[in-house]
Amino acid sequence: MADEYVESGIPFLRSLNILPYRLNLGEVKYISPSFHERLRKSSLQPGDVVVVRTGKPGTATVIPEHLEVANCSDLVIIRPGDGIDARYLAYYFNSSAGQSHVDARSVGSVQKHFNIGDARRMKLRVPPPLVQERIADILGSLDDKIEANRAMNRTLEAMAQALYREWFVDFGPFQDEAFGDSELGRVPEGWEVGPFSRLATLHTKTIQPKEAPSTEWEHYSIPAYDAGERPAVDRGVTIKSGKYRVPPSAVLASKLNPRFPRVWLPDVQNPDVAICSTEFMPFVPVRAEWRSFLYSMIWSDPIQESIQMHASGTTPSRQRVRPTVIAKLPVLIPPADAIDRFSRQAAPLQKQRLANLRESVTLAETRDYLLPKLLSGEIEVGTQTGAAGAL
Repeated sequence: MADEYVESGIPFLRSLNILPYRLNLGEVKYISPSFHERLRKSSLQPGDVVVVRTGKPGTATVIPEHLEVANCSDLVIIRPGDGIDARYLAYYFNSSAGQSHVDARSVGSVQKHFNIGDARRMKLRVPPPLVQERIADILGSLDDKIEANRAMNRTLEAMAQALYREWFVDFGPFQDEAFGDSELGRVPEGWEVGPFSRLATLHTKTIQPKEAPSTEWEHYSIPAYDAGERPAVDRGVTIKSGKYRVPPSAVLASKLNPRFPRVWLPDVQNPDVAICSTEFMPFVPVRAEWRSFLYSMIWSDPIQESIQMHASGTTPSRQRVRPTVIAKLPVLIPPADAIDRFSRQAAPLQKQRLANLRESVTLAETRDYLLPKLLSGEIEVGTQTGAAGAL
């Protein structure tokens, strides 16, 4: 298939593009219209339910209206007939009951596969269409708010990055100052170029299982991501291998390809029990109030490109960046007062992003609590047209 990918054309969905309840088109591939015609059997249309076969079998979502033409590989395609709400069907697959059904019928000793024949033989509770629609509306309203939060966070992130470029790449607020040459180009006079370690330290205090055998931790893990917006958080886990502590002011950067150099602001609620995978680099700014500056700097194009250049490994899929190399990278070191002023402007943007993430976590937990109860009929829904539709 890789030989058939083109720069632009018909979106071609794979397992990694299918998340519970939604699509992740950040790494979507494309095929030509002519190849799409040859693959009519796997052609998609809005309203289809697509289910992952390999990787995380059973993960499902509905093809949205805006994706008018698409194709796919290694997905079960379900085109619901009369009496079946596509959203209801996707929610069933993502529920504990649906996942249990898929897990029980997945085959393979190393990597599990969900076969199309098993999908055809699935039996599920099918309430009347109006009840299906009402269940999908209730759960969908929660997912709509989560998606709205994601969209807002993308905007906030873009604003923070634009602000950083204005200050420390284009030097907009400093145009009236004299400029001089440096190894990084023209910079305001008096600004320095020095190693990254002058702005942040790498916090790699490792916690071993024997040190806290009965402690339950909040664990930031790789490689499970929420669409690149935050690392997965496993709450109440016990340590089974060495982990890093995560201080409240830390910025997490991944060192594992293809996920480096992604960067996150972890929402550390209790630093006494916050840990992360050793595939992270937990950087702590020399001043806690510079956290927003450090985060924006690592995300900036110059630093991203520099980190990519210093990756090492025999194959692209096994490449990593070494924290000791990052610590020595030459970076622009603005005066402390410039960083302070920038941080005061950028911090509210990051604070709002974290608030949106917290709200989305609560909404997702509410959805996951309601999902099995609605699907089983334990919670009944109102279906009268025009009624308030309370649970």
